Amino acid sequence: MTDDELRELLALAALNALDPDEQRSVDTAIAGRPDLRSELDELRIAAAQLAESEAATPPAGLKASILAEIAVTRQSATGGATEPPRSRAKAVSMRRSWTAGVAAAVAVV
Repeated sequence: MTDDELRELLALAALNALDPDEQRSVDTAIAGRPDLRSELDELRIAAAQLAESEAATPPAGLKASILAEIAVTRQSATGGATEPPRSRAKAVSMRRSWTAGVAAAVAVV
């Protein structure tokens, strides 16, 4: 497993979003890597802080502004919808990417 793949799993581990096999892989990988253990701890702290934070109230008119922009934005020639993932591996990869993005956002907050 590459460090990039492991870091994706760390983000998911911080959110308790790993299946048991993935969790065992992370536990094994970080056993001898204090740097990765520290990174996981930081991600968990950030996730906890985000969970405890208060949701911001969006400015009045934001929804209308977004919908108006969507209405005037030219759509792609393909008609819009993307194809669903063709395999479980791709779906898992997409989930990991999404979760890693969320974890990164958590770390920023």
